[in-house]
Amino acid sequence: MPLHPDTLRLALTPDLHYNLREVAGDPTSWLTELPLDAAGEARVPGFDLTDIAELAISTAIAPSSSAGLTRHEVENETGVARRVLAAIERWSRRGVGGESAEPGNTDTGKDASRGIREMTVLTRAEVAALAVRTTIFAFRMGPVRVDGSAWPPPPEPVSSPQFSYPHHRIGMCLSSSAAQVWEAARGHWRALDDADYFIPTRFGYAPYVFRVIGWRTDAAAGRICATGGYLIEGSGADTKLSEMRLVDGAPTPGASLYVADPESDEPVRPEDRIVGELAGNVLALGKRGANPVIRIKSRTTSRRRL
Repeated sequence: MPLHPDTLRLALTPDLHYNLREVAGDPTSWLTELPLDAAGEARVPGFDLTDIAELAISTAIAPSSSAGLTRHEVENETGVARRVLAAIERWSRRGVGGESAEPGNTDTGKDASRGIREMTVLTRAEVAALAVRTTIFAFRMGPVRVDGSAWPPPPEPVSSPQFSYPHHRIGMCLSSSAAQVWEAARGHWRALDDADYFIPTRFGYAPYVFRVIGWRTDAAAGRICATGGYLIEGSGADTKLSEMRLVDGAPTPGASLYVADPESDEPVRPEDRIVGELAGNVLALGKRGANPVIRIKSRTTSRRRL
């Protein structure tokens, strides 16, 4: 049976700890300070230790462009990985996962030296309690794989054999653009077609939030695909929607088939502003399950503001 990237999972073994220390100064040494679970492993509520191991590797080793990644992804992946891992570390050091952070221990605001918003770790309970009646899916995205295992991709869009929607690749990097993530994340999932928003994540990191226009269902396969959507950008009064649409003409080699068009006339809803605040943060989604689709909020859940 051939090896598949999605099935290659790392464990935080003593050997891996040693290798990380040699390569990157051991970015996971803080795990030794956390309480242990019944299996004797560090307890990081809301996170899969294999994800943390792979995230730690990403802080030290840049991905290869031969995997079908763009130059931007290759050059920026390690930097984003360091910020995500640092946010998880700060959150885990509180000692009790899932409770509200103590004053002065939140990761909000901006880093004055870099002008970059610091990441907040949010639990599923915190997202479910948002003051908005809506349904939100989170997707656990795997590594980038170019459709057909070919790079550069063919000049024309290719479609999934089970369901027809234009895409060149699946999965995402921490540093993928919104258009690249939309292309991979809009389909096709085994889930109900009732989500108003979806949030693609990689190791819990959620760089973008998309509002869905509608869903198309493949009844035979029991899977769905978003027919269209909007990228939610900005915050508060500055929130805006950019429509995700196919590029005009042939796409640039290596670029996404889609573009985020900021000239959308679609009005911003109050719930867009609330849900859009989740973008750029880290979601504590728990350990990996069989289904990468996680319903993190339903219209019937309670109400609470971020």
